[in-house]
Amino acid sequence: MALLKWFGALLLLTLAATGTAQASMLKPMQKPIQEPMQAGANELAQWPQWVFAPTSDYPDTHLYGLGFGASKRAARQHALAEVVLQISTDVQVLQRSVLARSKSNDAVAVRDDFEQRSAIEALGVKLESIEEQRAAALQSPEGVEFAVLLAVPKEAIITSLHDQVRPFESLAFPYDDETAQLLWALQYRQQILDALRLERAMAALGGGQPMLRMQLEQLQRDVQSVWQVAGVRVIADRTLTPLVAGLSAQLPSAANDRLWLRLTQKKQTANKGSQFFERREVVVHVSPASMPTKVLQQHTLRAIGKGNSASQAERDAEQQILNLLDRPLSAWLFQ
Repeated sequence: MALLKWFGALLLLTLAATGTAQASMLKPMQKPIQEPMQAGANELAQWPQWVFAPTSDYPDTHLYGLGFGASKRAARQHALAEVVLQISTDVQVLQRSVLARSKSNDAVAVRDDFEQRSAIEALGVKLESIEEQRAAALQSPEGVEFAVLLAVPKEAIITSLHDQVRPFESLAFPYDDETAQLLWALQYRQQILDALRLERAMAALGGGQPMLRMQLEQLQRDVQSVWQVAGVRVIADRTLTPLVAGLSAQLPSAANDRLWLRLTQKKQTANKGSQFFERREVVVHVSPASMPTKVLQQHTLRAIGKGNSASQAERDAEQQILNLLDRPLSAWLFQ
């Protein structure tokens, strides 16, 4: 029996030494630090210090963002939004981000409400090589809150942005035909503005393309020169007046009409029980003002409105069409 006890003690010592050696081997590896936080019987749960003073291991080569959420996935999304905001500093953004802390006898609860509506999507920022540096979870009476600190290499962001602006390196203004110039300006006006934003974001990260910026600025001047002398007239019946107003805001308004943009629509209504539906199709034709029967460009917008009455379904269908028309022309008319 004494021999058995001695052997058991020796085995425990061996396992402890092995575990210590394995732990020391894992220390140099770069892995996200997961720190579960839970209050004991007589203490308050606390976030680790990096949550309130986040720092990056790579301040010169990476952008980093801190996010909170009811799940780790939500926290990552908020952290990525933080990074995207840093890339898109020149984009008009409506953002509401509230970090509220409340203490109770058992725990510290942190709630992060994040709402953002912006033009960031137009930039098409794609984040790759995302590194999760730190993560923590805090248990409170309301549930579990997560915090995540992400790092994204600036070089990867620059590469992604450059891939998106590369097609503009070969974009050329058509100098030979006035009608072609106006069509070209309608198609590329917003895209050129977006490309300039992308190039400025690259420059802010240390990867600017001066020659490309000069080319884009020249193309922007070409668009402006067309916008000042050429006009587009929207032609539609009175029932389409709300659509005409929304569409005209995106078109040049010079007195010299070079193009006509005609709107025609079809409607179908139906109901099922207490639900009413309206299917609406709006066809957009682009023609030279000097030759209205010739169609240069055509696109059909479709929507199905729903409501508790026929008028509600009609308003819903109309609003859907308005939302489609509110997008840049390059996103729908030339697709």
